[in-house]
Amino acid sequence: GLSREMVVGFSDATTMAYDYGYDAKLFDAKSEDMYTMWEDQKMIAQAYPQITVGMEIPLVIKTTGEHSLEISAIEFTNLENQQVYLKDSYTNTYFDLTTGDAYSFTSEAGEYTDRFSIVFESHDTLSEEDVLIDGISIYYGTQNDMLYIKGLRESSKKLNLIDMSGKTVYQFGELSASQMADGLSITNISSGIYMVSVQTDTNRIINKKVIVD
Repeated sequence: GLSREMVVGFSDATTMAYDYGYDAKLFDAKSEDMYTMWEDQKMIAQAYPQITVGMEIPLVIKTTGEHSLEISAIEFTNLENQQVYLKDSYTNTYFDLTTGDAYSFTSEAGEYTDRFSIVFESHDTLSEEDVLIDGISIYYGTQNDMLYIKGLRESSKKLNLIDMSGKTVYQFGELSASQMADGLSITNISSGIYMVSVQTDTNRIINKKVIVD
C-alpha cells in the first residue's frame, strides 16, 4: 500500500513561520496522503520552536475511500523523556507514539484537517457528565433519541456524529443555532461512545464525546 514519511523538528533556531533550510514543501501528493500545513502550503518537513506545554501540530489526512490506515513514529532524536502523542479528536484518543506501535483507524473519503494532531501531553479522560465548552453544552437525550447542542451562538456548516472506529454514522448540513438547541433526531444507532464534531459558519471546530445508551 501507499505510505508517507514526514519529518517534524524542534529547535531554538526555528519558528512557526517558514524556516529556509529546515522546512520542505510537498510536491508529490498521493491519492492517500498525510502532511502538515504552513499557510496554504502542504508540507513534508516542518521545524518548530522548542516544545512547550499546550503545543499542538495539526496533521492533514487525505483518503479516496473507506480504508484502514495506520500512523506511527519511526524515529525520535534528542527527545529523551518527552511525551509525544497522536491525538484523534474524533474519538478523543491520545495514542503514545513513543512505543513504536501504529495507531490504526478507518476513514471515509475526504480531506480531514481537524481529526489528527501531535501533542505533548495526554488528557485521555472521559466523563459521563455534560461538559461545558465556552458555555456550550452537548448531550444525547436517551429518552427521546435526540442530540442537543445548547448555548452555541453560531450556525453550523456541518455536524457529524462519529463512532469510535472513526466512521461517520450521522451527518447534518447547515443548521441554525435554534435547530441544534431544539434537538436533532438520532435513531437506529448502537449504544456506545460517539464524537460530535461541529463546524460552525465561522469555521470553528467543536468536538465533544457523548454516550448513547
